[in-house]
Amino acid sequence: MNNDTTINVTKIHSDKEIFEAIIACYPGLSPNGFEPTSMRDDNSFSLNEFQAARKWLNGIQKTRVIVATKETYSYYLKHRAEEATGVYISNGHLIAAAIAEGFCFRYYGNGPNVYINANARCVKEKVEGVK
Repeated sequence: MNNDTTINVTKIHSDKEIFEAIIACYPGLSPNGFEPTSMRDDNSFSLNEFQAARKWLNGIQKTRVIVATKETYSYYLKHRAEEATGVYISNGHLIAAAIAEGFCFRYYGNGPNVYINANARCVKEKVEGVK
């Protein structure tokens, strides 16, 4: 699974509209990450989690290819975003925020997690507080 569908966020003005467009575009995306569509409950999505994750991801450089490392793994990133923001952020909200920030993702196996095209060095520096 990859994100072949592109959402043009430049024509959407609010975080809420962007978030709703992403949820509509990816029916397999739930707060837990990617799951069978039948398991999704749209009422369990949180705009606050999406905004916190998006704010944390902002400024992380993107790479041309997706390299599967711990620093590019959605579940790892969600925990680092939580630590930095003090806000609980689910895996699915981190993935949605990454899509909104223009990251590409790749699903490599079973489970709800993905890898994104984040620059691993940039993520390490952000986690360690290096500028």
